[in-house]
Amino acid sequence: MNGIDTGNGGLLQMGGGFGLNADGTVGGDLVIADLDCCGSVPITGGTWTIDPTGRVAISNLVTASNIKTPLNFQLYLDGNGSALELGVDRYEVTAGSAFAQVGMPGTGTYAIGAQGFSSVNDNQPVWSATGPVTLDNVLNWSGSTDYNVFGAVPQADVILSGTTNTTQGLLHINGLDVTNSGTDGYGYFPIDASRLIAIEVDNNQLGLIYIEAATPTNQ
Repeated sequence: MNGIDTGNGGLLQMGGGFGLNADGTVGGDLVIADLDCCGSVPITGGTWTIDPTGRVAISNLVTASNIKTPLNFQLYLDGNGSALELGVDRYEVTAGSAFAQVGMPGTGTYAIGAQGFSSVNDNQPVWSATGPVTLDNVLNWSGSTDYNVFGAVPQADVILSGTTNTTQGLLHINGLDVTNSGTDGYGYFPIDASRLIAIEVDNNQLGLIYIEAATPTNQ
């Protein structure tokens, strides 16, 4: 999810996993990243309902942190395991995509799309990147992206590398931060065997990643 909140600077990105329980309660984790803080927090309360149109209303969601709550969201289901998300409370305005979690990507070639905001110099320039990456048999990342930062000259074939910590659910990525030559940390959420989303969980910048399995085509 991308949007704004009531924090310093206004910019907001959120990710996580909503657990829609059979008794109408909501569990899971919510990752909240703005220019004040970031990190994963357990969802400790909330309810959900669904109407005949496929609209899921998540209401009175609270977390184990001191962020402003309750939060409310609406998910518009497409009938194929995906949904569009909308934030509908007074603390944040967000929109994004949601997916049913059914698996975990493995070794293979993927296309990556990433975008976010750099918190350097207070002007919060927007950045974006896309390109091919490969995950090896221990889920190390290698590849490159075409990388662009607002106000700068776009860069082609910027090297991307990284590792996957499956125990902590973290990606450690180099090459998606023009202002930081070190590693950025992303909390990841697998969708299925060919797709994954991730959100940056450090204080370097704001970032969202989407990867999807790529099928090479003959030129």
